[in-house]
Amino acid sequence: MLHDLDPMGTCCRLNLDMEDEYASEAPHIARLLDGGATLRDAVCQVFDEWFWDDCLQNRWGEAGLNALVAKLDQGLEHLSNRHDMPALHEMLFHHTLPDLSTDDLGWSHAAFMQTAPKQLDPNAFDSEPACRAGMPVISLDEPAVEDSDGEPASGVHQPAMPRPHEPDPANTLPWLHALLLEKTRRRTPPEHLLSYPQFLQQVQHRTSG
Repeated sequence: MLHDLDPMGTCCRLNLDMEDEYASEAPHIARLLDGGATLRDAVCQVFDEWFWDDCLQNRWGEAGLNALVAKLDQGLEHLSNRHDMPALHEMLFHHTLPDLSTDDLGWSHAAFMQTAPKQLDPNAFDSEPACRAGMPVISLDEPAVEDSDGEPASGVHQPAMPRPHEPDPANTLPWLHALLLEKTRRRTPPEHLLSYPQFLQQVQHRTSG
């Protein structure tokens, strides 16, 4: 879940080879939870120790931090219902691609799935993930410093994501579909995995209902 939400903005959520990005922090959070700490206190304490004091509060602000903790809590509840591939896929859409649901882009999960290809592109993962999704890569060596244009000096930002019903010249949508489906498959128990046509059929049935 920390990989999917990427609290420190490393862009790991867009890279399947970086699913262990927060593997060191997660066990410490789990132990604090077992000891009776609240989810928010456990997450903040561990991230303060691994990065710098108040790193999450400074990065997200109070409202953003509350939203982050709420998503983690929702994810913990969802662990008991991992057999539902369409529901898991929708949750990962909102966790992995929160920028798509902003007012600027306006994607919903239903609108996103209307662009799903009938077959996945086998070459969809070619090229750099951060650039394909137009998201910045942030260095964790120290707190981000803004340059003269107000952008993080250590970040690279190349917006490439189209709005719904707009052309997709960078072929970003097939890449995102392949990424999210693979994430969903990895989190679904083998006995509950669906084929891609079965998955599309179930999603279509839910969105049409």
